[in-house]
Amino acid sequence: MTRLPKIKFALLSLLLLCGELQAQSLYESMRPPKWNSYIFVSLKMPSSTLIALAKESQQAGIPMILAGFEGNQTSIGTTRDRIQSINSACCGKRGGTKWQIYPQLFERYKIHEVPTFVLAKGDSESPADFVKISGDIALADALKRIAQQSTQAEMRARAKQIYTKAFINN
Repeated sequence: MTRLPKIKFALLSLLLLCGELQAQSLYESMRPPKWNSYIFVSLKMPSSTLIALAKESQQAGIPMILAGFEGNQTSIGTTRDRIQSINSACCGKRGGTKWQIYPQLFERYKIHEVPTFVLAKGDSESPADFVKISGDIALADALKRIAQQSTQAEMRARAKQIYTKAFINN
């Protein structure tokens, strides 16, 4: 019989006594915060802008987020074709960037214009846990602004880390 370490046993006991959601909450509270980064875009933006953002997105490993399908709400084929075209133009055989259709993220971070860049600690909706910058700027410039101007030290450090890894060390 395999003996579980005490911490795992404690979490397992909580899982059985309190339910899975509460046990995950305890587990999550013991881990360092998970960072999320997003580039919010629309396929209605100029192709040249989307191609440039997709290149930086791929370089930094940050997904491009769409609010929905291009054209009518069921136009997955048109959306897929447009994304493939942008990925091909930006990144060639390197595979392109990752895209997500995730309207709930637009709501969570109150995105009303694109492009918008978001750096968030966890999945919180609290303004204290994320920073966003909107405007027709490059990802590298958005990260530099966050690194230089954010009032939160953790946000400045994380933005600098992403910028350095994606744009200085490459």
